[in-house]
This record gives sequence, C-alpha cells and structure tokens, in this order.
Amino acid sequence: MIDCASELLQSPLYNIDSLGDESTSFLYKKRLDEKRGESNFESAEECYQHLVKCIHQAVNEALGEKILRNNTKPIYYWNEEIGQLVKEKKGKVFQMV
Repeated sequence: MIDCASELLQSPLYNIDSLGDESTSFLYKKRLDEKRGESNFESAEECYQHLVKCIHQAVNEALGEKILRNNTKPIYYWNEEIGQLVKEKKGKVFQMV
C-alpha cells in the first residue's frame, strides 16, 4: 500500500505559479507526453509509480524547483559571555527543582 503522506513530505516544491504562463504550461504538457510513453504494466501499482515518476520529471524540467530562502538573520548579540550566563541560569533553575 502507498503511504501518500510520506510521499508528499518527501516531494520537492515546484514553481507552480509559472504554470499560468502559456509557454510554460505548453512545455510541461509536452514533457509529460514525452515521458509517459506507451507501456504495459502488470499491476496498478507499477502504473501509478510510473505516472508519479513521469509527472515529477516533467514538472522539474518545465517548472524547476522552488528555492526556499532562510530569512532568519544571524544573532549578533550572542557571544560566549551570554552563553555562559544562560548555562549558569539553567543550572540554578535545575538545582531549585
């Protein structure tokens, strides 16, 4: 049986927004037709796996993967002295418990 939730978590993010562009949409459809081809499958599972693979390849070629940027800024105020103070405070809290 296929675990769809784990497949979704492992699949990359694609630039789906670019499908609104007519040329990109055409390219995706063309790539999908090329990848899909004619094949005989012995089971529905094989057919499903083949289609998923074809869709991912076509989407990746036509749209590309979305790049997620980490917008967190480095913490400039953190240094060894502050780290030591935090450790001491945590130690005192744990001693009280």
